[in-house]
Amino acid sequence: MGINSIAVLIEVSESTVYREIKRNSGHKAYNADKAQREANRRKTRLQKPRKFTHELKRKVIDLLERKWSPEQISGYLKAQGQTWVSHETIYFILYAYLLSLFMYPFVICDQEMNSTTI
Repeated sequence: MGINSIAVLIEVSESTVYREIKRNSGHKAYNADKAQREANRRKTRLQKPRKFTHELKRKVIDLLERKWSPEQISGYLKAQGQTWVSHETIYFILYAYLLSLFMYPFVICDQEMNSTTI
């Protein structure tokens, strides 16, 4: 199978396939096991540690329940010298949470409709 066929099959450009083969070929041929090991190693090496821990999430939720704005929360945490997240991150988390609350009744309704038999 040629490079072009592989690229079409996996829906990427030919240059991506060439780069993958060049990056993960040994002296003889392409080694998929070696390629996967190296990809996993690069992924863990380059990953940033998560700042938004469960403890921080609880603190943010507590302050949101006290009617603090995401800007106030972010500024407060930063001023206290604690681990802090940006107000954009808090808005994103809040949006995702509210969206899940909004979508939940529709998911349940859809599941009930799919489970009924005629």
